[in-house]
Amino acid sequence: MPYSKFKQWLLIGALFITVADVLLMFSVEVPILFIIGIGIALLGQWYYSYGMAQYPDFREGLLFRNPIWGIFPLLYGSFIIYVLWSDLGEFQFPIVLYTATLIATVFSAINMQGRVKRSSAILLITGAALYMLSDSMLAFELFLGEEFFIPNPRFWIMLTYLIGIYLMLQGAVNASQLSLNVNSTSTR
Repeated sequence: MPYSKFKQWLLIGALFITVADVLLMFSVEVPILFIIGIGIALLGQWYYSYGMAQYPDFREGLLFRNPIWGIFPLLYGSFIIYVLWSDLGEFQFPIVLYTATLIATVFSAINMQGRVKRSSAILLITGAALYMLSDSMLAFELFLGEEFFIPNPRFWIMLTYLIGIYLMLQGAVNASQLSLNVNSTSTR
């Protein structure tokens, strides 16, 4: 059952991401939690990407058929690294690796278009993009400090994070339900 596995991979990803974000909340007091949190978040992003890549008809996805759609996440990921680079210090490699993983998650979500119902793909893509935005705002706040001026940054970080996770999971549930309905009606 690739459809139920898809939903399971995304749920596991969400659990890893939640654990990671709890650890990151305490990373100011205990700096090692930052590296542990980033590592766990990397695993969560991997589960998201893997789950979407394992969904049937990979070659029918929008990104596979038209790679130009990958330019947007690549440009935004490059922007994140460009803005943060001089402030990352010893965290350059982990942040570059994590940003690449975020880009891969957005790529995977974009590639769901053409493989699932359009509304499910939109939820997955929007959720992945919001999650990337949330993580970039968190990185800007952590590494730029006062230079990152946005009113109430924690509010915007959490809002985009929660909506992003919700939309990705809702997109996965919708895609799985639609796929299961198609499979059960095709056997009649």
